[in-house]
This record gives sequence, structure tokens and C-alpha cells, in this order.
Amino acid sequence: MSPTPSGPPSTASPHEERLLIDGELRSAAGSGTFEVLNPADGTVLGKVADAGREDMLDAIGAARHAFEETDWAIDRQFRKRALAQLLDALIEEKDMLREELIAEAGAPRMLTHGAQLEEPLQKFRWHIEHIDRFAWVRRLDDAVNRFTDEPSERWVVKEPIGVVAAITPWNFPFGLLLVKLAGALATGNTVVAKPAPETPWNATRKGTRSSA
Repeated sequence: MSPTPSGPPSTASPHEERLLIDGELRSAAGSGTFEVLNPADGTVLGKVADAGREDMLDAIGAARHAFEETDWAIDRQFRKRALAQLLDALIEEKDMLREELIAEAGAPRMLTHGAQLEEPLQKFRWHIEHIDRFAWVRRLDDAVNRFTDEPSERWVVKEPIGVVAAITPWNFPFGLLLVKLAGALATGNTVVAKPAPETPWNATRKGTRSSA
């Protein structure tokens, strides 16, 4: 692997400045933005939408609507197809993600071939494949009703809980957000993602690909 330092992401596939809320890429409600800095030298790499309270409430409301009013929480095969499409899109833009991580997080290129990028993608695939293997419904061993001495049946049914907040730090931004998304989405929850302000681009890129 080449030790040559990498510059900011190529303009051929620019970073995403907007928020993804209710399937729409949009600016922050107050039109605010903030700068994304290169931690290696402090230079400005670009900007991103500065979300506020109104955006947060909109995102929570959209996630709640998706959980309660669509088939996401109950249709496992639909979730599997959607997550597989997201993974394919992320793999397609893996090289761009690599350069963004090096630029905005200061990640050594070597780490992007492991814990910063490649390994999280592999773990995401595992969650997708596990949808078909997970024991969503299982019957416990036969038991005897202690009041009637008659056989009884007990079942365990695993269900999603609703809207999940995924708040991630700056140090392994892509991997930590992806693993939070994988577990929550694969089990039928919906997610409001809040990345660290130091490393927002990897999260906005996920939003761009999930809305494609």
C-alpha cells in the first residue's frame, strides 16, 4: 500500500452537504452550514448542513411514520433487499469513501483497508444475511401449567422497538455508524443518525446512497 498522502475528495464525486429527511435531501431548516476541516493541517475541506431543533423533530417524525405506517417493521424480505441495495451502493463508492475518511477523519490509508472501511462493510453484509437465520419466533420447551397441571406452550417473539437514535463519534465514523445502522435496521427499527460534527461526510454519503 502506498504511503503517499491523500488530498481532499475528488470533485468528480463531491461530498454531500445536505440532510436526508423523509426520503428528501435538503438543506437545514435555518439554511445554516458549518465547515469540515482537515485534521492534518486545519484547512477547510468543504461544508455541510448545520441541523437544528426543527430538523431533528422532522427526522424523528419521519422515522416514526416509516416505522408505523409502512411495511418496514414487518416485512423482513423487503428490509433485506433494501439493505443489500445500500451495501452495493456503498461498495460501488468505496474508493470515494476511502478518500473522504482519510481527508475528514485523518485516517491512515492502511486503516481504511481494515477497521475504518473494509471490515464494517463485511459486518454489514453479515447482518443482512442473518435476517434469514435469526430466530424471530421460537417455541420454548413444553411446560406444565402449575395451576391446572396441564401442558402449556410458551413462545418468544422478537419485535422491533421503534425509532433508534444512532449517535457516533469522530474516530471511526464510518464503521461505528454502519454497525449501528445494520443492527437497528435489520431488526425492523428506523433510525435517526447523528454523526460527529468533525466527520459528517461519511454519514451524508450513506444518506445519499440510501435515497437513490
